[in-house]
Amino acid sequence: MLKLLKFEFHKLIRQKSTYICILIPFIFLFLGILINKLIYMNDNAQIPTTINILKISLATTNLTLILAIFIAINVTEDYTEQTIKNIYGKGYSREFVYLTKYIIIILYTLINVIIIYLSSLLICNIFFELGNIDNLIINLISQAIIIMAIIYTFIFFVSGLIINKKQTI
Repeated sequence: MLKLLKFEFHKLIRQKSTYICILIPFIFLFLGILINKLIYMNDNAQIPTTINILKISLATTNLTLILAIFIAINVTEDYTEQTIKNIYGKGYSREFVYLTKYIIIILYTLINVIIIYLSSLLICNIFFELGNIDNLIINLISQAIIIMAIIYTFIFFVSGLIINKKQTI
């Protein structure tokens, strides 16, 4: 299984979609913060703090949609390129194949969440004042858990569709 993890990790690093799916939420995040700054500059409303914006940063970056697209690409790529037969031919079961894909996707999701959260912290500090940082770590962990639950559900949905399709053929 360690060889299969190493293979999946190498494949993850090689894919262009890996880097595109990190870049797109970052661009959406930057544009969202910039638009908020422009709105608050022209309005006399109370200017939010960095911590207030961080509370909604992961929810407003379209990260879950981008990760869902990435998961669909990652899970189905072996079937579309017909390389899944080679993996099964090496003696790996479907359970090991999907478990390694799940582990890789969870690691990738965690890396994305941390990158988006830290970059939103840095970008917001440029445009807004910091504010009260008491619950910063708890906020990050709770948002990461919500995104991981969504990703967990989606990967098993996609793999369930693939398994059911293969059984009917």
